[in-house]
Order: sequence, then structure tokens, then C-alpha cells
Amino acid sequence: MSKAIGFMGLVLCAVGCGSAPVDAGSTDDETAVITRTVVGLAADGSREVRVERITRATQLQEIADRTAYIAEMNRGSADGVGSIAAPLLTWDTGCDGQSVWLFDQENLHGNELCFKSGAVADAAYLTDYTRWTCPPGLRRCIAHSWDASVRSLWGGVDPGMLQLWPGDTPGMGCDYAFNAYQVQNTLAPRAKASAVLVLLKRPCQ
Repeated sequence: MSKAIGFMGLVLCAVGCGSAPVDAGSTDDETAVITRTVVGLAADGSREVRVERITRATQLQEIADRTAYIAEMNRGSADGVGSIAAPLLTWDTGCDGQSVWLFDQENLHGNELCFKSGAVADAAYLTDYTRWTCPPGLRRCIAHSWDASVRSLWGGVDPGMLQLWPGDTPGMGCDYAFNAYQVQNTLAPRAKASAVLVLLKRPCQ
């Protein structure tokens, strides 16, 4: 059973804790606030869900850190002294370097849903997770499902695939798939309707 930890207080604070945050999915303001959902494993092996509010500036810094580290690992691999499968940077909170990062806007922008390595045994149903938008001028945030909401992604240590429904074999085949650490700034039109994330043992071929 999943464990949701302290996320309602974080989100509902937008109703009564000063002015409502700006939706980072609709602005490049680095002070804009986004919602990030992190899915990991608890000590007892159950799936654990944590929702955080971070600024776009924090998100951009973590994107830059991951980009730099992967570039360094690629250089090390070419020299025979490193591997892209080596552990990446881990932050005290938020998404770690081996996670799959999903975004509800193109170009790694907007609200973020991260699945840490090992948190997806077979498939993750995006309907189980909530994203929040906080439009300017409103003093409350609006809840949406992640179902049919992924617009860009950054693969983690495992290759994977988006599916329209459980067990679906997409007609576009590997157009729905991503490799380890692959960035997809935009998705195929039908992939945007996906409801399931599957992690694969090897890249789609």
C-alpha cells in the first residue's frame, strides 16, 4: 500500500498562506512554484509517495546538475574509467539521479513526477498520482491526475515505455519508449494520452 506523506498541508497552504503560487507550467519565472511528486520505496518495501513544492529555479539547477554529471560520466566511459550506469547525484529531497523524471509541460518544464529506481516493479498507473496547478490570481491550487498528462520526460537508470493502458502494445512501437537517461522534450501525439509507465530490462528494439 502506498504511503502519502504530508502533501495535503503543502498544497492547501496555497489557500490560506499568503498569495497563491504562480504555475510554473505557464511562465519562465524562476521564482514560480511547482509541485513535484516523488515515488520511492519505504523501509518496509511498500511504495512511498511524497509531494514537495519547489521553485522553477531549483528544478533548473537539478536539471543542470544532472546534465553535467551525465556528460562527465560519458567522458569517463569513453576513457574506460566510468560507466553511465554508475550512481548519479542524489539530493537530500526530491528526485535522485537514477529516477525517471516526468513533466506535464514540454522541454522538462512544469510539474514533475519522479519514480526512484526500484519503485516500479512492473507498471505504475499514472491515475494514482496527482499533480497540482496554481493559476495566477487564484488563491487555491487545482488537482489533476497525471493520466494523459506527460508532455516530456528524462529517463533514469532503467529504460522504459509509456502505455495507453495496462498490457498495451502501442501501434507506434518504440516511439513510446525511452532509453536510460534519454531526454524526450516532446512526445508523440498518442503517447500524450498514456496512462501507464513501464520500466524495461533492456531498451526497446
